[in-house]
Amino acid sequence: MTRRASGTDEGSKGIFDTAFFLCLLDTVPDAMHDDKETVHLQWSPPDESTKSHLESKVKLAPPQIYEICRFLNFKDIEELNEFCLTRNNKRVTRNFPVPAVCDDGIFILYPGDDLYPDDPNIYGAKGPLIIPETLREIHQKYPHHNRYVLKDKESHRDFIYDAKFLCNVTQGDGHVIPITDLSFIGMPRARF
Repeated sequence: MTRRASGTDEGSKGIFDTAFFLCLLDTVPDAMHDDKETVHLQWSPPDESTKSHLESKVKLAPPQIYEICRFLNFKDIEELNEFCLTRNNKRVTRNFPVPAVCDDGIFILYPGDDLYPDDPNIYGAKGPLIIPETLREIHQKYPHHNRYVLKDKESHRDFIYDAKFLCNVTQGDGHVIPITDLSFIGMPRARF
């Protein structure tokens, strides 16, 4: 494995080490977007957000879709609240996404994946991980998966709208993994 040097390509958005916080409310608060980092505001349940992403109505970055797919583990806000209360004294593992490019695809690695680096590239200076193997070879050679496949170049299948997670590891901090089978999207499920 090697790393490709990252440049500052025009239009590059940069790399962000972002933390997500959860706040459960009884009512939807007034909120505004800033027309810079956020250009649209919409409150919606996790299944509807995922469906909008799958249908290309909204674009969600890999960290956002990863977290939203974690919410799909809970049938309602009460169940999510119970889960939060049971782990409120536990630390959270940094879940920094690491881009990787292989011979026939592009994917994002998360902690717990066999390929996740000991020292993730949080400043963007090293560029994506370059792995001179195919997706199939990588999936077989490195069996512990916590990855989000964005593009399979060989079949020209674009997984951005299929939210193709491969996750068979447990989270060391007691957190839930994202739901990887999204075939139920469009049917009633998580109601928040």
